[in-house]
Amino acid sequence: MSQVFGVIQKCQVCRAAVLQVQKKTFHQNEDAFQSLTAHDLAVASVEESNHQSHSNLVVESLKQHVNTVQTKVTSTDESCTKIRALIWGMTMMKNPLSLWITINPSNTHDLITQAFIGEEIDLDALKADIGPDAHYQSINNTSDPYAAAQFFHYVIHAILEDMFGITISGRGKITCQTGIFGVVEGYIGTVEAQGWGTHHLHLIVLLQDAPSSLKMKELLSSSSFRAWGVHYIASNIKGSHADVTEQTLSIIPLQIHKCGPGCLRSWRGRLFCKCRAPFPVAEEAWININGEWGP
Repeated sequence: MSQVFGVIQKCQVCRAAVLQVQKKTFHQNEDAFQSLTAHDLAVASVEESNHQSHSNLVVESLKQHVNTVQTKVTSTDESCTKIRALIWGMTMMKNPLSLWITINPSNTHDLITQAFIGEEIDLDALKADIGPDAHYQSINNTSDPYAAAQFFHYVIHAILEDMFGITISGRGKITCQTGIFGVVEGYIGTVEAQGWGTHHLHLIVLLQDAPSSLKMKELLSSSSFRAWGVHYIASNIKGSHADVTEQTLSIIPLQIHKCGPGCLRSWRGRLFCKCRAPFPVAEEAWININGEWGP
């Protein structure tokens, strides 16, 4: 899959470069670009490493064209900057973002994945005891990463369409209908791959008729609004742990979290958990006037 992604990036670079060199601004400086030498680029590299502005204006102009090309290439720093600009622009034009969501569908031991791989499974009559056993499913998953990507695309498409009311036509036209959170007015999402290759989606959503920052601050000062929010949290967010019972919950001040290589990071010689553990728990859902909530 990494090789396929590399090919896709190269195609995006070529397509973006063709569009860029056709612009008038490029032709105005084309002769100057051809006069650049390896020494000019080496000097520019040293200046950039020292966080200095380029002394050669031709190099600076060339860099601007290269950055423009890279904004159209997936996973480059410039494309990330472009996404941040889109987020800021949508926030300024509309209201603050309503939802920050991470969707991480697991293809491990999932019968839908096995169906994409080619196993004879009736998706209209799924049962836990049909299909290959867990060991054979693991072999299938590692031998066919394309099926895992198909599974991710299928699940994400189903969630966006059936839960969020977002429909995308074959020509790329997006229409939004009422979903579980209301009507989506705008969204931005990026797909990432974890260390062992599984995909997950980071999604930010702006809902139609969502309150502005000032309106939300006013609403949070109302006890009836906070009570409505507490009811929503208690009805939709659940959690459990094998070592936590009703008897032990009152004596455990912090949520159980076993830190390991996957979450520990080093900063200034000290280790800290990227999940910000330990974090407090509560026996009941709550919201305060500052917008903080739990558990």
